[in-house]
Formats: sequence, C-alpha cells, structure tokens
Amino acid sequence: MPTYRSDFAVAVVNDLLYSIGGVTLKYVGIGELYELTFYATNEQYVPFGYGTPDPSYDGTAPEVTITSPQNTTYYTIDIALNFTVNEPVSLMRYELDGESAVEISGNTTLTGLSYGERNLTVYATDASGNVGTSEAITFTVAEAPEPFPVVPVAAASGVSVAVVAVGLLVYFKKRKR
Repeated sequence: MPTYRSDFAVAVVNDLLYSIGGVTLKYVGIGELYELTFYATNEQYVPFGYGTPDPSYDGTAPEVTITSPQNTTYYTIDIALNFTVNEPVSLMRYELDGESAVEISGNTTLTGLSYGERNLTVYATDASGNVGTSEAITFTVAEAPEPFPVVPVAAASGVSVAVVAVGLLVYFKKRKR
C-alpha cells in the first residue's frame, strides 16, 4: 500500500483489494500533538497471490521418467542413462548413490561405475523453478559371470553316450551266448 495509514476497512471485489478510509498520525514536534490526516478516498490493489494468476506462471513440476537403467543387474561398468521429461526444462541433473548432483544436458552414459548396488534419481527444473523428481531406481553392477562351457559339456555328453552304448552292446552280446 503506498499510503501509510491505520484504522481502515478492506474489501475484495472482482479480484481487487480495496482499502477504504483510515487515518494517518503524523508527529508534529516535541511537546506538540500528533497531526491527524483522515482519508475518505478508496485505493485499489491487485493482491499478490490472489485473483487471476500471471499467465507466465507455471505451478506444475516437470514429470521425469527414467527408461534406462532399470531395477536389474548389469554386467558392464558403462550404463546408458535415458529419461524423458514432459515439458521444456532449464536444468537437468542426476544423483547417484546420494553423492553430489551432476548437471547434464540430456540423456547420457554413466561411465566407470564400481561393482555393487547403485541408487539413481534424476531431477529436472523448469523455467518457473519447479523441480520434478524421478522415481528412485536401484540397479546392480556386477562382474560378468563365467561363460557356460558349451563345448566341453557337449563333448563329455557325447563320450558318456558312447560309453553307455558300448556297454549295452557288450552286455547284450554276452547274454546271447
């Protein structure tokens, strides 16, 4: 309110705040009385946070969805970080294992990850300062398991079948005699 005063009435009509009447006390000098100024005029204001909002105001946080990595085990130390955001944003960052957030400009690759369980969250901030947070993703980085020995197992299986077949032949030949 540009005019300092007290003892006034307030009314709201059509999203406007009206200050009605009131009085201002002004100290005139030492040993003298206050000078009173009475107001009969009305002043109108658009209250902050009331009425028709500013059309550029956006009160909705961005929605962030992580598509990779997923809640699973990976056998590599470099994993793609892919995510989508439902509106334009001015800042994107991710937080891995509660460490400091790392600013990014979009999808990226998490490189040189150590083995173990990892927790990942992505944040996006829009032009109005609203911060959207993804669901926390928990994934594991592990050493690649030893490959299944296909050739030795196949060879051992073939040898086993041959030994059983020879044993059966010997058995049936002795039985005929």
